[in-house]
Amino acid sequence: AMMVAVSGPKLVEAAKAAIITSASLKTENAGELEKMLNALGYSWATPEEVAKIDGSPEQEDLALAFRLGLEQLVIENKSMESIKDARIVSLMDLSVHAAMQSWVPRQLPLMVIHEMLEAQTADQCSQAFCYLEQRVDKLRQLTENGEHKYSQAALLRCCNTLMQRLSKSSSLLLCGRVLMLLAHVLPLTEKSGVNLKGEFNRATADIPYSTELEGDEAERLAAEGGD
Repeated sequence: AMMVAVSGPKLVEAAKAAIITSASLKTENAGELEKMLNALGYSWATPEEVAKIDGSPEQEDLALAFRLGLEQLVIENKSMESIKDARIVSLMDLSVHAAMQSWVPRQLPLMVIHEMLEAQTADQCSQAFCYLEQRVDKLRQLTENGEHKYSQAALLRCCNTLMQRLSKSSSLLLCGRVLMLLAHVLPLTEKSGVNLKGEFNRATADIPYSTELEGDEAERLAAEGGD
C-alpha cells in the first residue's frame, strides 16, 4: 500500500523537488527518486497491490508534482527547445517509470508529454515529437495496446491537439509522422480510426470515365500500331 507522512500542498512541493533533483541525475535516477519519495513517507509493495488504489489522493498528488516539475523546468528554459534539456527528457522518462509501477495514474506520462508539446512552437514540435517515436514500445505498454481507455484517450488528445496546430501544407511531414505513430501504437480496431457510420465525402460530383479514346489520342495510338 502507499502511505505518506504529509499530504496536500506540502507533499506536492516536496515531491516536485524530489522529481526535479532525480531528473538532474545522469544515472540511476529512478532508484534515487524512489528513495526520496520513501523519505517523504511513500511506500510501495508491488504494482498489483498499488493498482488497487488507482486514482487515490496520494497518486493524484504525485501526478501533480510531475506536472508542476515539468512546468518549472520549461519556464527555466525560456526560449530554448525543451527537448534539448536533458532534465526534461529525464523527467518524462521518470513519469513513464512511475506509471508502469502504478505510482501515478497510467495516463500521466502522456499528459506530461502533451503539456511539453503545448509549450513548444509548431517548428520545435518536430524535434520534440521524436521523443514519442523513439518510445513506441513504452507507449504500447502504457496504453496496454489500446485497451487502457484513459491512457489511450490521453495519447489521442495529445496527437490531435498537435495536428490542429500544424499547417497542412508546411507541416505535412510531421502530420504524417503523427498518424504513423498512432498506427503503430493503437490497434486497427481503434474506433477513432474506423469509419463506424460508413460516411463518405459526397461534396464532389462523380466524374464520368470512358475507356473509349477519341481525337488526337486515338490517332496517335493508331499510328503507333496500338489497339
